[in-house]
This record gives sequence, C-alpha cells and structure tokens, in this order.
Amino acid sequence: MKKTIHFSFAILFAAMTLIACSKNPEKVLPSKGGIWNYDETTTVLSTSTSASGTATFDKETVTFQNGSGSKKYTWTYDSDNERITITSTTSAAALTFIVSEATRSSETWTYTDKTSGFTIVRHLKR
Repeated sequence: MKKTIHFSFAILFAAMTLIACSKNPEKVLPSKGGIWNYDETTTVLSTSTSASGTATFDKETVTFQNGSGSKKYTWTYDSDNERITITSTTSAAALTFIVSEATRSSETWTYTDKTSGFTIVRHLKR
C-alpha cells in the first residue's frame, strides 16, 4: 500500500513539473507581468534594422518603449496555435506572432507577411 501511495505521488509530481515547464506564454507573461527587455530585428526584402527597449505587460495591454517613443497595444494569446496577436490601441492594425521559443524567463516571437516578405523577430527577456 505504501509503495502505491509513493508511486502515485511520484507520478503526480512528474505531471506537475511537466505542466509548470510547458511553453505556454499565457502562463509566463501574465504571471510575470511587468517590464521585459526586448530586442527585435525587422527585415524587409534584404534590408534589416534592429531595435531594442522595454515591454511593459499587464493582463490586457503591452507598452513597447524604445529610443523613438512608446506605443501601447492590446494582446491576446491563442494557446491552441501558440500565437500572440498584438493590436494597436489607436487603429485596427494587428500582427499575429508565432511563439517559436518560450521559457520561464524569455520568449521569441516571429511575424512574417508572406506576401511582402516583411519579417519581425522579437526576443523578450526578463
């Protein structure tokens, strides 16, 4: 009987560890809301530009700040497809990023417009 209880606890612990270490940004960003550092590379055709700054998250909005100012957006997460959609608060413009990597302290998002070849790769770090 004791072996069965110990085995059950071991399975429960393993399952909880797996869930806690999953790459679900919905678990990462809201629970660690606040300021994240980011750097991004934007590529249009063969021209690339880089930017860096801070991203301040709360449950519904994110404000990106860099040397050229700050912009506020709303954000949503699609857990089925691991995508984050960032929507401008001043217009209906929205970009949907694929979450290509996620850990407890960092994420990498990628947006690609297949028609124009416009690409943004954004790395966020705690």
